Amino acid sequence: MTRLLFWSGPALLLAALAGMAACDGPKAPYNCPAGTTQTSGIDRGIRYIFCLNSARRQQGQWTEWFENGQKKWVGDYHDGKQHGLAIAWYRNGTKWYEGEYHDGLKKGRWHSWHDNGKKKSDGEYQKGNRSGRWTYWHSSGQKKREGEYKADKKSGRWVRWNDQGKVIKEQECNIGVCTLVE
Repeated sequence: MTRLLFWSGPALLLAALAGMAACDGPKAPYNCPAGTTQTSGIDRGIRYIFCLNSARRQQGQWTEWFENGQKKWVGDYHDGKQHGLAIAWYRNGTKWYEGEYHDGLKKGRWHSWHDNGKKKSDGEYQKGNRSGRWTYWHSSGQKKREGEYKADKKSGRWVRWNDQGKVIKEQECNIGVCTLVE
């Protein structure tokens, strides 16, 4: 997820100044870990700040903001890999997702929300793969589907509901191959 600008001269300076005017960015000095350097810029209207270690890999916190100044994403890196809590928001300020990384792979409980603030999904990751019970919801808040994953493949019974809460499909799955239950 490296985002670097390859502009130079006056165009880069004008783009940076325009972006800084449109994006508040951090209110206080950004603290990079010892032995790293701060890097910042603007890419497609998104202002970002992160730290690079001596090997030019991301190290420490990475933060991005929308052009309206609303925080878009915050997470941590260790030697170029995402590591630790990651949180993202929609442009309207509503939280989009929250979860943990370990050495670049998703791990533990992850939650996501629709842009109206209602839950979208909830489930567990193990070594970057969905695992265990996962539940998904319609933007109305009504349950959408639910079932188990094993190593990122659907397993066991999966149920799907329409947005009024009526069961519309049931499947039995084995290593991602699913058959309808009559």
